[in-house]
Order: sequence, then C-alpha cells, then structure tokens
Amino acid sequence: MYKIFTKKLSIVFVLLGIGISAIAQKEVKKFGKIETTDLSETTCPIDSNAYAYFIFDYGNSDFEYGSTIVRSDDPSSGSKGFQLMFNRHYRIKVLSNQGLDAANIEIPLYHDGENAEKIVSFKAYTYNLVGSKIEKSKVSLGDMLSERSSDNWTTQKVAMPNVKEGSVIEVEYTIQSDFIFNLRSWAFQYYFPVVYSEYHTVIPEYFTYNKTQLGFFPLETQSKTNRKEIKLTYIQRAEGIGQEAYKSEQTIAYQETTSDYIARNIPALKNPGFLRTVDNYRSKIDFELQSTNFPNTPMRTYGTTWENICSNLLEHPDFGKNMEAGSFMDDAIASLKRSGTTDEALLQKTLGFAKNKYVWNGQNTKYTSESLSKIYKNGGGNCADINLSLVALLNGLGFETYPVVLSTQANGIIPPTHPSLSGFDYVIAAVKLNAKVYLLDATDPNSEVNLLPIRCLNDKGFLVNKRGGEWINLMDYKPFSTTEMFSLEISKDLSMKGSMKKKLKDYAAYQEKKAIKDAKTIEG
Repeated sequence: MYKIFTKKLSIVFVLLGIGISAIAQKEVKKFGKIETTDLSETTCPIDSNAYAYFIFDYGNSDFEYGSTIVRSDDPSSGSKGFQLMFNRHYRIKVLSNQGLDAANIEIPLYHDGENAEKIVSFKAYTYNLVGSKIEKSKVSLGDMLSERSSDNWTTQKVAMPNVKEGSVIEVEYTIQSDFIFNLRSWAFQYYFPVVYSEYHTVIPEYFTYNKTQLGFFPLETQSKTNRKEIKLTYIQRAEGIGQEAYKSEQTIAYQETTSDYIARNIPALKNPGFLRTVDNYRSKIDFELQSTNFPNTPMRTYGTTWENICSNLLEHPDFGKNMEAGSFMDDAIASLKRSGTTDEALLQKTLGFAKNKYVWNGQNTKYTSESLSKIYKNGGGNCADINLSLVALLNGLGFETYPVVLSTQANGIIPPTHPSLSGFDYVIAAVKLNAKVYLLDATDPNSEVNLLPIRCLNDKGFLVNKRGGEWINLMDYKPFSTTEMFSLEISKDLSMKGSMKKKLKDYAAYQEKKAIKDAKTIEG
C-alpha cells in the first residue's frame, strides 16, 4: 500500500483553474429531523418486496489543511499538511424482520505503523413510532468494537438497538485520514434498494485521481472548479540576542474541483445463483491516486501504468525485497532435493511441505508482516507471509518462480484498463516450467498445484517480474468434475435396489473435503 501521508504547502506559489455545469440535487436532510411518514411507511417505493431500503445515502470527501499556525517553539505545529475528511450520513427504513441486518454498522479504518485513520465524529439513532410519539435509541462511538480485518485495516462495529419492523435507522460519521491515497470509494448499490444516493468529492489541484465507475446504472455527474485560500500564520518567539518576536501571515490560493455523483432508485444487489462474486456487479465509483504535483516540487506519479506498479512491488521491502530464500531454508531445500522428485511432482511436494509448515491467519494482503526468517520460525502469518515464503522456497529449488498479485472474489475484479495497486489484496506463487504456468497457494490445506482456493478464482492475476509483469488467467486450470455410476436391479414388483459410486475430482473434491472439514456433526 502506498505510504503517502500529507504535503505541506510551500510559502509562495501560483495556481490555475477551470469551470463547469449543474445538476439537480436533493437538499441534505438535517440529522435527527425525522418525518412520521418515514416511520409509518410499510413498503419500499421502488420495490414492494424489499425487506429494508435506504431512504437516502449522502457522502462527502474533501481535503483540509492540518497546520495553518506554525510556531517556532513547536516544531510539530507545522508537520500536518493536507488531510482527507470523509463524511457519510444515511437513513435506512426497516420493513420486516428479514431486514434486521441493516442494523449492523461497520466502518473500515486504515492504519500504517503509528499513523491511523480515526473517527472524529459519530452519531446514530434508532427511531420507532410509539403511538403518536417518536422514540429514540442512541448509539455512541464508545459502544463500538474494533476488529482487525487485515494487516492495514480495522473495522469499527456496532449493532443498532431496538431495531424492529417499522424502525428507521440514522447514522452520521466523519473520518479523518492522513493517507491521501485512500480517497473513499462510494457504493450506490447495496443488498437493499437505494431510493437516493449522492456523493461529492472536493479535490485540490495538487492531487490527481483515476476514477473507475462500475455497475450498470447511470449516474448524474457534474464538476466545477473554485478558488480556495489557505491563510498561514507564522509565529516567531523571541530567542537569544537580536531575535525579536514577530508574527507574519500569508494567504495561499489554489483551485479545487468539486465533483458530484447522484443515483436514484437503485434496486437491491442480488445474486441470481450463478455469480461467484456478486460484488463485481455493484454500482460504485472507485478512486486511485495517480499523481501529486506540489509547487516547487517535482511531480510524483503512483502506479499510473502496470509497468510502474510492477516496479513498485519489486522494490517494496515487504514484497519484492522479501522473497529470496535465506540460510534458514537450507535444510528444507536439501530435504526436498533428496526426495528424488522433479518437475510437477516436486512442485506438489514443495506445496505440501509449505502447507504443513505454515498456518494461515485468515488475513488477505499483498505485503509481508515481517521477515521471511521470522515467518519461517513462527510457522504462519497472512497470505503474503506464506505465499512469498513459498516463492522463496521454490526459487531456492531452482524453479523459475514469480509472485502473482490478485483481487479476491470478495474484493471485486480489477479492470486491466485502469492500473491500480491498491485494488490487489492477495498474492500467490506461479512457476513457469516446460512452457506451462503452474499456480500454487499454501494457505489452504485442500489446495493443490493449479487448484487454488475458490476465493482466488476471480478473473485474472498480475504476474510480477522484471519485464513489466503480465496478466494470467486464474480460471482455466482445473474443472469441477463429478462422475456417478449406478448398478441397479429391478424386481418383479418394480422396486429397485442397487449401489451407486460417486467420484469427485478437482474442484468437486476440493469442495467436498472442505465441507467435511467444516461439518460440526456426521450429518453435516
């Protein structure tokens, strides 16, 4: 993940700008101003079968300058530059008990080292109509529980109280972030219908983002530019002989672009039963930091081409610099070589060794959490810890081995037309041998060579090499194969008896093994 935080403005610079059009928007509802009509509503206006629906969903992302007062006696006072502020305000109407899942609030927060996003404001209520009066049940920020979802993400969770058929849930929160690359995506479609959704971004001219719109429903969009000013105040304390106290001010002007995205009457996101990853079809808009361009500073680009992304990964200390076998693997390599197997048989044996050696902690990421030697000693970690260790082991055995980054089914498909580093959330190993590509993943006890965990089967993966990388298909290695044989005898009364043999192969066998392992009883 990019490690970009803020950028302080230079004392003097000059800026430019452009302008544009307008679309009709709804007036933002004031928090807490609930209409009794919302509480007495019994059906969704756009889907009579809905269990719940969003009455509205408003979002706004803009940039604030953190340190406008700089004091000579406080070096930290000038350390904060631009910060991202994300605000969301929504209301959900619950129509039946099947819609009670709408009461679960989850807010993901990014962290890296000592820096972390934080919720700076939060308010949430459940409203119920009791007679002719509106009854309110409150949830506070202190009621939320924190759950670590990956190496760099935690999720703040809470369930709204007193939610029942007829309730209205209202939530508003603001997140402050130093991670400029993490301009929040916005989903217009959820598992409940959305009557109205509106998202705004306000971006200073110093930042350029690639925008990717996904889904099938049209958005109303507009952009316009405005002049913005920052007033910087410098306070010099009297220090030593000849240094007098003084105060100076300077106004910095720049352009910012406001973009509005509006969607109306969006149906619920449903899986017709044959989609592996329904989230790939969700209507949403994603943002990827392309470049920063500050005054008196050279432009810096981030992952604008797949070649740049490849270089970024190879140079990253927790990726490309962390996949070579060290002396701690010498005994394992020697033992595998003594086994007498070669080629694909040796790949399978090495995969088996790694599956027995390492235990996956359930976390998806493309970066290792510590050195390979510590991972080897600890015997487990996240998917990058395990599979980059596997890459190192295979390299040590002399195989032509590469890491492959991918986006899991739960994370959605990455469009090859829009280079994106942050979209990858997983890594596996690939071996090129005898003009074939073999894929391996040691996080799952049931995986085999070219039989990846189902979470990885999501279109294509990006093989990282010094030639700029290449796309490989993740979907065409092993089939789902079932063979059934019946031996039946028909008696005079037309009843039948006999036997049945069922043979499961590849992904059919994989799923059956997983089901048996996950079963809590003999009956399943």
